[in-house]
Amino acid sequence: MHIRSIIRDDWPTIQSELSGQKKRRCASTRKKMSSAYTDAVTELRSVLEAKNEQGFVAFTGKYSADERKSIRLEYDEKATDEKGKLIPFMKKCLKNGPFEDIMVYAWNCKKLARVAILEKAMKGTNDYRAIHDVILLCDQRERAALFEEYRSKTGNDLAQTVKSQIGLDSVADYLCHLSLEKDRAPRSSILSDAEALKRNLVDSATPDHGEIVRIIVTSTHEEYKEINHKFEVLTGKTVQEAIEAKYSKVEDVRGLCTAHYYSLAPARAVAYLMYRALHEGDVAMRYDQVARITGLYHELHKFAWVHYACWGVMQSDITSFLTSTDDNKVNVRDACLTLWKFK
Repeated sequence: MHIRSIIRDDWPTIQSELSGQKKRRCASTRKKMSSAYTDAVTELRSVLEAKNEQGFVAFTGKYSADERKSIRLEYDEKATDEKGKLIPFMKKCLKNGPFEDIMVYAWNCKKLARVAILEKAMKGTNDYRAIHDVILLCDQRERAALFEEYRSKTGNDLAQTVKSQIGLDSVADYLCHLSLEKDRAPRSSILSDAEALKRNLVDSATPDHGEIVRIIVTSTHEEYKEINHKFEVLTGKTVQEAIEAKYSKVEDVRGLCTAHYYSLAPARAVAYLMYRALHEGDVAMRYDQVARITGLYHELHKFAWVHYACWGVMQSDITSFLTSTDDNKVNVRDACLTLWKFK
């Protein structure tokens, strides 16, 4: 019998066999993938059950963010209910406070972590520092993911929620609104934008907050570097110096400088926030901010410590300023040193 006839007559059987082989290979691959971190999952559960915070920090330091994600997914796959999943179990085992925060942020899905921070920050009095730490450090793709996750979690549109809860009275307000509404695009007006920043930040007694923010958060990174240079030539000052001379409220200065540095280089914005956090006079706020910045951004902007050199030495400042012996803070220093790869 001709080979073509055999193939034609037996084609349904051949298709079925090939499909079965493919399914077996896929099942085998899934099994290998799902068991890749079995030992890590077992060790992680043991460390958490023992409430061994130092051991948990050391364990965390052995894995990258991608590996931690795989471990978390495998851990959750083995859970019998929602409470048995990794993040709820972590919260059960760790002392409530900044140490729990930094470790949860480090292990959790970043979209979920950001949404949780925003929900908490917009309850009652708006916590501008927390809000800015989330929405100002997003590129277009991350912001779209944040919008999607916020809608999925709350049923609401994030931009509309911000509009309904935050007015338009200050620079801090405009940062919240415009950073969510506008995408970066070429403005093709470098000199006039630099002159507008000079007019508002240096010359005018009544600056146009919206114009300042719009230039900073909607310029492309490449154009903003040129705008920044032109501003320094025109004024003999850095943008940070001009902002600090013009505004006095912490949330205005901190937020605007963060947006400014993010437009120059995202890792520099993270470095600036770490510097501000570590030198925060209020100890509780210092630990809250350090936990948030480190937990969210240590892997995404792993070279922030290089940019930190603009203001100091990150490792030394972590060691010097995170010295609390409170139960829920004592291991934050080691967590920071570990996550920033100083240990």
